[in-house]
Amino acid sequence: MKKKLSIILTAVIAVLFGFSVLGSSAKAASSSNEEIEQQYIAASTQIVEMIADEATNGNQNLEYYMKSDAVAETLSQWNTMMETLGGYNGTDTSKSTASVDSSTGDGTINVSVKGANGRTGTVTITLAGGNLSSISASAEDTFAESLEKAGMNTIVGLLMAFGVLSLIAVIIRLLFPQINKLSKKLDDKKNGTPSVSEAPKAAPAAPAAAPAAEETSSSDDEELVAVIAAAVAAYEGKAGTDGFVVRSIRRHI
Repeated sequence: MKKKLSIILTAVIAVLFGFSVLGSSAKAASSSNEEIEQQYIAASTQIVEMIADEATNGNQNLEYYMKSDAVAETLSQWNTMMETLGGYNGTDTSKSTASVDSSTGDGTINVSVKGANGRTGTVTITLAGGNLSSISASAEDTFAESLEKAGMNTIVGLLMAFGVLSLIAVIIRLLFPQINKLSKKLDDKKNGTPSVSEAPKAAPAAPAAAPAAEETSSSDDEELVAVIAAAVAAYEGKAGTDGFVVRSIRRHI
């Protein structure tokens, strides 16, 4: 076991030293960018192989070159990725990429990992000053999974848009009538036109004459006509009021 630990530690140191050498060679511009990228990919592939080996044999030796919390996070991501991929089936350097600043040694290397079920994943190694900074791992989504996520994002976006539009509609429905009333009042005051609430009330209609009074007056006139006709008939010595008609009555005070 001690011999194995020594070999792994030596390999790790060699890889880290390789990163430093690659950074120096990049600064010296002794190789083409493509060759340097391939060297970064090769060194990163060795780290991925060591992670796979240590994950299979107990995850005990990564702490030699990474902090314990970083090791735990890396191994957790690796194990999650392996559950999706159905197991480790090597790397694919043709699909691996490297993007490193030749002047600073900062950058990332993405190593493509093949799964036992035919799916793929990616191990991303981040460099800072040519030294290993962090390692992350994740499985790539299938077309169906990508389509499902895109559909969910679309649905969520539509629901959010519908909710915002509904809220705006409610606000408009509540505020605009009040704004219109206030605007109308301001216009009425400006033009000198009283509003409906300020308009003078119409005078109440005069009460109708009592019908009983009218009937009494008419009855009195008929009695007075009869009395006058009888008096005229008596004066002329006639037995009845035939032959003359009382057409009008004038009162003299």
